[in-house]
Amino acid sequence: MKLILTRRFGKNIGLAKLTIGQLKGIYKRNQLKTEITRSANGERRHLYDYQAIACFAFMHPDVKHILDKHALPQDIYDLLSSNRAPIYEWNLIDAKSRARFTAYSYGLNAEFGFRFLLFAMQYIRATLRNEEQHIRIGIDNGLEFCLGSKRKEDEWNKVLAVLNASVYQYDPNFDIRKNLIERSHKTDDEALYIPRGIYMRDKHTFHQEVINYADYWNKERPHTGIGMNNRTPEEVLKQQGLIGVGRLLRFPVLILEDTIMQLRKCNRVIEFEAYAVQNPEIIQKSQTCQETRRNIEDQFYFPFDAQNVLTYYPYLEKYTKEFSLFSYG
Repeated sequence: MKLILTRRFGKNIGLAKLTIGQLKGIYKRNQLKTEITRSANGERRHLYDYQAIACFAFMHPDVKHILDKHALPQDIYDLLSSNRAPIYEWNLIDAKSRARFTAYSYGLNAEFGFRFLLFAMQYIRATLRNEEQHIRIGIDNGLEFCLGSKRKEDEWNKVLAVLNASVYQYDPNFDIRKNLIERSHKTDDEALYIPRGIYMRDKHTFHQEVINYADYWNKERPHTGIGMNNRTPEEVLKQQGLIGVGRLLRFPVLILEDTIMQLRKCNRVIEFEAYAVQNPEIIQKSQTCQETRRNIEDQFYFPFDAQNVLTYYPYLEKYTKEFSLFSYG
């Protein structure tokens, strides 16, 4: 309740002035109870050894349907369903620090899922320069990811391997690691849509609110999860000695329909490197065969001189980093 009041009214305005002690008194006098969720045997299961794992070793994406009548009050639901703003929230969370990268969309499809994940990996690598740390990404079987297809999972991993990352699909029968990201969606309702939904009158104000919330999540909100010790994600990342944390947490909150063309261009050089690794004989042939080179140019539609990339393919790793940094400004 204190969190909701603070998010809606600010820290020192109106009901937000109530202290935790005063709120406890209100709950006690009115015989109100907070909802507590426990496992069947009362034990608390840790998803990871949070002291041992590194930042950005394990990440989890998921998509939240914002217009969930079971989660939002009717007045907030009515407003958000009529403001012409996106209705899906995409998140990618780091298990160690709880840092999140966020995007929004009006619809769901696997290209959005692939482009969002690949761009986030490029952004992490270009910012932190931590290519030696493998990133393992757990995904569910939704249509926005691989839909349970091992073939599609392998295709994604061939491209992600360029950035020393990989995806795996949860076993729907027992894997509970996805709870880490799904629990954060409840926080979004409590700290964003319920207290701030009344200010999301149109697409523009919606976008500004979610941008502010991304900063709040990563830089201001203390997290009480295992291993967090009431620290913000930014504090955890800095205490782990990572360089470039400030820039990392300026990850742009995208609306995928509006930015899909830019994402394709940004991803293209990584997709080409994956293709080149898998087809060295075609790359070699392109040095002397004009038709082969044109086919590659047509397939990847390079916005730069493809001949230079093909000729200097052995140095493509360095070029990829330079292109990534340029793309992010």
